[in-house]
Amino acid sequence: MHSNLDILVSIIIPCYNSELFIIECLESCQIQTYRQIEIIVIDDGSTDKSTEIVNQFMVKNSDVNCRLLSKENKGASSARNTGIKESNGTFIQFLDADDILFKDKIQSQVDLINENKTCQLIVGSYETVNLQSSKTRKRNYSDNDDSLWMGLYRSDLGNTCSNLFNASLFKEQGVSWNESLSSSQEYNLMFDILKITQQVIFDAQINTRIIRRDNNSISANEQNNLARRFDLRVRIKEYLAVNEAITFTNNQNEIDQYLFGLIRQTAKFDLSKANQDLTSHLKKYFRPENTEVNTRSYVLAYNLLGFRGAERLKKLMTR
Repeated sequence: MHSNLDILVSIIIPCYNSELFIIECLESCQIQTYRQIEIIVIDDGSTDKSTEIVNQFMVKNSDVNCRLLSKENKGASSARNTGIKESNGTFIQFLDADDILFKDKIQSQVDLINENKTCQLIVGSYETVNLQSSKTRKRNYSDNDDSLWMGLYRSDLGNTCSNLFNASLFKEQGVSWNESLSSSQEYNLMFDILKITQQVIFDAQINTRIIRRDNNSISANEQNNLARRFDLRVRIKEYLAVNEAITFTNNQNEIDQYLFGLIRQTAKFDLSKANQDLTSHLKKYFRPENTEVNTRSYVLAYNLLGFRGAERLKKLMTR
């Protein structure tokens, strides 16, 4: 059993060329109303003034339990794994160098831990701010959110920085960040966690701000990112079919409709691969439902012409 006095929370911050925003991130940790924290900044081979800024912060705020570790550049997942090994906390708060915590973030979640002694993961509410569009989107969770598995499947089970993780998941259960992935790392991690435990609670208070600095929807890596996202959903689907039969049966249509949406995105790059994914992972009798993406005319074309025909017709009509 824990009390406020014996729950040390480790805040692990991967940092790579973050000179423009690392100080705001650190200050958001410094002002936490919950004081039993340690801050571990993992510099991932920065070539800018990030480490200089962190060192200045530590000198100026010597009363703050903060340390800086430097390593060669291997990506954020590697930096987080290093931070886990160096941490002493009972719980772990991951924080990206360009995001911030509101002052009551950790206190709010420690209070929930004290009410739920077996908690392994807190799914935290958060807001996302897009700096280019100046739009703010809020995601608020409550205890009556539906299946954990479906939240995972939809990429709607919190955020790396809004969640709080029991350190035993990493130090005793062997969970780690997959360093071979360049995308989908967050939900791959939570997939591994849910396979171990369902001791998850929701924090309805928004105490984390996620900053989006780039509004470009298409990148050079979009196709590869999409492939990794699809692969993870296939693995989740296969796991549910074997190990969570009730959840799978109750949600199979939604699972398949979601997969189909990813297959349609794949078709933009490679229609043959998309068709192969369709035949490999969806039943022959699958039919898309009318949605914002699948218009009535598209569904009609699919039923008449099949997947390839519907995609080719859509391409012709949008030229």
